[in-house]
Amino acid sequence: MKFPNALRGIKIIHLAELVTLLLTVSSLGMLVLEQLLEDPEKVLEPFYWLILVLGLAALALELAGIFTAAKDEPLFKTACVGMLLTLVLSFVVLFLQEGQLLRTLIELLCIIPTIYCSVTVINGIMRLAEMLDDKVLLTRKPFLIRAVVLLSLGAMALEFIVAFFLHEEKYETLHAILHTMILTMELVEVSVFLGCTGQAEKLLHHSASPHADPQEL
Repeated sequence: MKFPNALRGIKIIHLAELVTLLLTVSSLGMLVLEQLLEDPEKVLEPFYWLILVLGLAALALELAGIFTAAKDEPLFKTACVGMLLTLVLSFVVLFLQEGQLLRTLIELLCIIPTIYCSVTVINGIMRLAEMLDDKVLLTRKPFLIRAVVLLSLGAMALEFIVAFFLHEEKYETLHAILHTMILTMELVEVSVFLGCTGQAEKLLHHSASPHADPQEL
């Protein structure tokens, strides 16, 4: 196998995205229950902690995967910068006790290094695809980058509107609708990224065969 560390790293990143997918689906489920239950805070409190644990687990796994893949492809090292910044900002939000608007602003800022990290990981995967002459995966690069960036920025814009313009109680229904749209966009973005890492795993596994043809993937 030409890139064993890259394969292990991308497997871990793929697992991180699966955790993120579970996190997003759980968040959607909680949003629905919040609208149906009379006292959602009391009933859903354990799930809030579950969401927190899943979020931190996804960040830690993604960071571990990027560090591992960087041993074979140096481009992944630059993704570590964005991931570390995201992790630092997430811990700031976790331990910030006062200032809801400030916490929301920091959460929004987390999206920027996350986008940078995702795009850099995709570029790292495409560098591997180029070295392994996988033209099929390479042709998907523009779509993957546009999808990740536009969906992430779209979700960020909607979150900004919800946090700073629709936080009053009279906008509760519109708030719920926009929050559902945000989570749906995140779900699509994670699914796109999962497809990319899954294809990269197949490519790297296939490269273990001395007679492998990348076009067969």
